[in-house]
Amino acid sequence: MAIRVIPAQGEPFAPLVDKEPTLEQLQNWVGGYIEVMTLGDTQLVFDEEGIWKRLPINHNASNVAGRTLVGNVVVLTKEHLMT
Repeated sequence: MAIRVIPAQGEPFAPLVDKEPTLEQLQNWVGGYIEVMTLGDTQLVFDEEGIWKRLPINHNASNVAGRTLVGNVVVLTKEHLMT
């Protein structure tokens, strides 16, 4: 499995990284300070201030999360989970 970015608009993509992403990379992908939501062996990383920034709803990521998420969302799977 890989790291995947689900943008609020456009098609999901896999960034070119071959190891656990750094905090700086995650912040760049989501556009700010990160918040992490764990769903089993998957983590969703998104901008913790996205609501206040009025980022667009990320419908694809919201469907995965079961709640409304905004902005870009990074999906981390088993081998890349943050501890």
